[in-house]
Amino acid sequence: MDALRAGSAATILALALFVPAAPAAAQETPWPSTAGWMVAGGAVLGSFLLDQEGRDELYLERSDGAKTLERVGNRLGNPLLASSLIGLGYVAGRASGRPGLAAGSERAAAGLLATGVVTQALKWGVGRPRPDLGTDGDELRPGSFDNDHQSWPSGHTSTAFSLATSVAMESDRAWVGAVAYGLAGVTAWSRIYADRHWTSDVVAGAVIGTVATRATIRWLEARQAGAVAPALAIGPGGVTLTFSVP
Repeated sequence: MDALRAGSAATILALALFVPAAPAAAQETPWPSTAGWMVAGGAVLGSFLLDQEGRDELYLERSDGAKTLERVGNRLGNPLLASSLIGLGYVAGRASGRPGLAAGSERAAAGLLATGVVTQALKWGVGRPRPDLGTDGDELRPGSFDNDHQSWPSGHTSTAFSLATSVAMESDRAWVGAVAYGLAGVTAWSRIYADRHWTSDVVAGAVIGTVATRATIRWLEARQAGAVAPALAIGPGGVTLTFSVP
């Protein structure tokens, strides 16, 4: 259990480095930071060591009292629900004359789409079996379209963290982002609790949903501000996107 808590703490730290509560407006600022890449990468790689322990703690010793929370978490990570909420935000913004809400909903939709593309591509490419199949998580079937072999990364988790990232970036209140990420964390927990994902699946999903959405929204904001095309750099510190805003 101590190792599982340590893994959770590492994931939270990684997300904190990747996603500040409000969007940055610095000139020529690379994102993500080198520290962000290192911590996030370490969290993803380290989480594989917690796969069996996470299953032992959350699934094999599950309690009836947590079933309601599991259902809530699963629903929060449903892509259809996330898309519906974003759509409602857009309609409400247009109907109430609040262009900021409508524009924010459009950016959230773009972030969710980017997250879905990355997530599904990895699911198909890796072909990892789900824990409830009773097999080891390393018995991969790359290129499999069988849902039972599309465990890594967790789609529900990446969806939930994508939505949480959009909410955090569009809101100027830190507590709103904290609540959004807390709910996304419930989704991540619920997927392990339901025995549909390994710990490393949800950690990867959290990082993908956060990174893909933030990168997409930053690109859209920079484009709207008249920034030049973002520069992509690959080096010892990882991959960074740099925006130049006039």
